[in-house]
Amino acid sequence: MKHDLPERLNIAMMSSSQVVDLLVGMTVDVTVESLCYNLARYYRTGSCDYRIRDMIACVEQAWYRSVDRGQPDYSVYSSNYYLAESFACFAVYSKGYVRNLTKSVQGKQPVADMVAAGSTIVDLGCGCGLTTALLKSVFPSADVYGTQLKGLQHAIATAIGRQAGFTVLESIGNLLPDVVFASEYIEHFKEPIAHIAPIMDTRPALTVFANSFSASALGHFSEYKVGGELIQNKKMGRYFNRWMRSLDYAQVDTGFYNQRLCVWKDSNNEA
Repeated sequence: MKHDLPERLNIAMMSSSQVVDLLVGMTVDVTVESLCYNLARYYRTGSCDYRIRDMIACVEQAWYRSVDRGQPDYSVYSSNYYLAESFACFAVYSKGYVRNLTKSVQGKQPVADMVAAGSTIVDLGCGCGLTTALLKSVFPSADVYGTQLKGLQHAIATAIGRQAGFTVLESIGNLLPDVVFASEYIEHFKEPIAHIAPIMDTRPALTVFANSFSASALGHFSEYKVGGELIQNKKMGRYFNRWMRSLDYAQVDTGFYNQRLCVWKDSNNEA
């Protein structure tokens, strides 16, 4: 299916229902990946018209002003522009991360082989659900869930999930996941460890993180809070890894460059 990109890329001017209609019905294949990549590139390079450029500037400025005030304005995530960030995370990063789970790098065991049939997999902060749909295609026998707060992305992910076979929830709730997948997720919380700790308390057998604390991006912070201590973003990754080890999780040697993805196995789970 060939898409009319100049017309379709103008999501900033679409209603929520129009955006949902744009993505629903597509499968997670080269076509949708190409569309998402072009959507992201269109917004990020400023090739859109002046109305969208002004909106992008307003969204970014509003975020950083709110952070400076000490009151992060998470309503920026409900803007149509932020969909471009979601598309970019899928097209540029997370689709590759999911596919890497099936690869043997430098003779190492593929991460996918460590996931038992029938496992429960949770994709934290699933955005529009494209990564979640890809996880379901890689692990067809698994019960796959995505978490996403109510809003436009939740509506899109829910609609895609009906066709791809996964379920979207607002939070992990009472689930006991065997595998937790979090791509570009916990960087969006001022207190990332406090946020993720209850999820780790469920003791998933495997957790797969792709963190980018030090990257400057909409929704990220220049410093993070752990207890009463402020940690510079460039140091947060090492701090987080030490915390994971303190929970008796061991980092899996995947063979990936710079251990990205970063896969952690519950040392107390011999399965």
